[in-house]
Amino acid sequence: MENVKFVEEHELWSDIFNFENPDLKEPTYLPSGFDEKDRSNLAEISHNFDFVPIHDMGWHFYCYTTVRLSRVAAISLRTHFSSTHPTFSWDRFFSHDSLVPVIQLSTENALLRFARLCKKNGINLPSNCIPKRSPHNEMYTLLIANDFVHFYSSMKPDMERMKDLYQIGFDFPNLKFVNSENLLPLVFSVLDDVLFNNRSFNRLHNRENFFSIISEMDYYSLKFKSIDPPYPTYRFNCKDVLNLIRCLDCAIHLLEGNKFGYFVNLLKQFDISNEELIKYIFCAKFLKEKCTGDMELKSINWDDTIRLIRDFN
Repeated sequence: MENVKFVEEHELWSDIFNFENPDLKEPTYLPSGFDEKDRSNLAEISHNFDFVPIHDMGWHFYCYTTVRLSRVAAISLRTHFSSTHPTFSWDRFFSHDSLVPVIQLSTENALLRFARLCKKNGINLPSNCIPKRSPHNEMYTLLIANDFVHFYSSMKPDMERMKDLYQIGFDFPNLKFVNSENLLPLVFSVLDDVLFNNRSFNRLHNRENFFSIISEMDYYSLKFKSIDPPYPTYRFNCKDVLNLIRCLDCAIHLLEGNKFGYFVNLLKQFDISNEELIKYIFCAKFLKEKCTGDMELKSINWDDTIRLIRDFN
């Protein structure tokens, strides 16, 4: 694995499915040699990836792995790798020798976390649920093939077509009104609440609609770029700025007016008063305006996009 190193991993979200939180999605993955009656006993594994440059220092590479057992549980993991090779390129990385170990490590870590999640909640997994570790396992073959196809047929052409959007375009302004280090963590905590964490909301509807506006991978990359300590300053490319505007706009809408009551407990972690929250909302609006500049963006009806109702999933 040429100059590609494991950095860290983050659990993005997890769910235990039960009567109060039913699993509304049907399983889709069925390996050869299994029939329909086996489907519900198989852990389904999906995989995606994203990457961003470390300015003058190399590249970040992220594997996103979701493990899900129908009507039982699900977990999603972000595994972070980096490379500082002087002639590093994505064509070189998307070779069998480099990509296979990365996919295997990220997938095995996600499977381990999934097993721990189930054990913690008293769930006994079926004996054939977790695939056996083997580089020739059909699951790994499918994941690797899908990543090759995704990169060469979609990601690489899109990056070449929209290369201007990957240029650095914005420096985070100094907001003197509040502790600006809390502003973006607050914004993403609100969004995470309605997308993943709060079962009082229609999270399935919220994810499907929100991620049609901002892709799920772009959301995670922007979130960690905004709140992760390894980034010493808030510096975004043009694509980040467009996505950040949408995130700020949504969070502002959710926190204003009678919607504030939904997030009282969530905001306790930031130890801010109602008066201070008003200042944060003002600063979020100011930041959105700074990001927007002269751009004319289509407005979004967030009341239709995000449902703040009890809907089990």
